[in-house]
Amino acid sequence: MRKNHDSKMETSGQKPMAAELELRGEIVVPGENLGANLKRGDFTYKDDGNIKAAIFGIKEAKGNEVSVIPLSGKYMPKEGDMVVGLVYNVLRTGWLVNINSPSAAYMNREKRRDREEDDAFDLRRLFKEGDIVSIKISRVDEVKSSYADGPRKLFGGRIVMVNAKKIPRIIGSKKSMLNILRDKSGCRIVVGQNGIIWLDGQETSMELVVEAILKIERESHTKGLTDRISEFMDEGAKRLGIKIQPVFNSQKEADDAELDEIDTKIDLNTLV
Repeated sequence: MRKNHDSKMETSGQKPMAAELELRGEIVVPGENLGANLKRGDFTYKDDGNIKAAIFGIKEAKGNEVSVIPLSGKYMPKEGDMVVGLVYNVLRTGWLVNINSPSAAYMNREKRRDREEDDAFDLRRLFKEGDIVSIKISRVDEVKSSYADGPRKLFGGRIVMVNAKKIPRIIGSKKSMLNILRDKSGCRIVVGQNGIIWLDGQETSMELVVEAILKIERESHTKGLTDRISEFMDEGAKRLGIKIQPVFNSQKEADDAELDEIDTKIDLNTLV
């Protein structure tokens, strides 16, 4: 994936796992029996009354439901996903966006019947090759081609690419992990469910957040990670002399911004 001229990109590396970290659950392999008389969760199947693992991952039981948390895998778009991607081709009627999946997402701009110059309109005035955008997947067809709308252009900052299967851990329960990263760095952070994360803030703060994100990815299957990341951010801020400049003045303002990032659809016909 290419980047725009104002963004820097970070990718995860393979680093050894500390021996003292405790796994969140039992590692299972495809076909392994997870139990009987249970409700099927994600990445499981039923065989002769037993629930079995469909993939390699970590067993997770919640109440009477058992699931498997994937340890790796390519992002497959789903309707409603908020993703971060890079515009790499401008067509006559829309844009192709690299979203770190087997195929690109198509972002359409419908013609306006009241505009005679529509055919001559240069779509690069809206989005051009190299632009980083956050978009919502609006439809996925039977051959897994995806279509998107509600674009927001993301200026500057950095791009971090991680395994898409680790995104729920980076967000955390009720956004607990994401709030730690934001509150203890003062950075703006947009997390795409496709494993692409955009952040912007002071240079030293972004460096710390990148380190924390890659640490979460490496240790996502271990217990006590939220507390460790909180301590990691505190120690890093002290070591680097980071003075936090909150992005939002209140939790309500942060929540409103989060809704804007995920739920607001921008009518491309109004951006002329």
